[in-house]
Amino acid sequence: MATPSSTTVLVTGGSGFIGSYVILDLLSQGYTVRTTIRDLSRSTSVITSLTNGGATCEQALRACWFARLFVRVRNAYQLPSGSPASLGRLTFSAASLDHDDGWAEAVQGCTYVHHVASPFPAELPKHEDDLIIPAREGTLRVLKAAAAAGVK
Repeated sequence: MATPSSTTVLVTGGSGFIGSYVILDLLSQGYTVRTTIRDLSRSTSVITSLTNGGATCEQALRACWFARLFVRVRNAYQLPSGSPASLGRLTFSAASLDHDDGWAEAVQGCTYVHHVASPFPAELPKHEDDLIIPAREGTLRVLKAAAAAGVK
């Protein structure tokens, strides 16, 4: 069985509220983590967020309409902040759930995938398909790339 130190895990949605906590948890266990973000120029802000213990409640409240649930989760489970040493095991890959580009590269060499990204609108969608269809299509992109790369 592979040890955490020899295992790379892809976490989709690294700039998101849930993704940041999944990354911190995996790093604290010794895993090497690759995360996807749509724009690599945001990697600095993601590292800053992780250094400070993950995405803040305020960031989540600005980001989505269902953030009150995540505020309760954050308050219930405090994870350690990312140390400079553990953040050295974090890399970034550009990929968007809206496009096929980047997913093959993102999953390459990964043993596992934690898919926690979702194309989530800032406002409540007028129709459920405005949320469900993009999330489904994005999930299928991740799953197809993972299967093609032999991810467990």
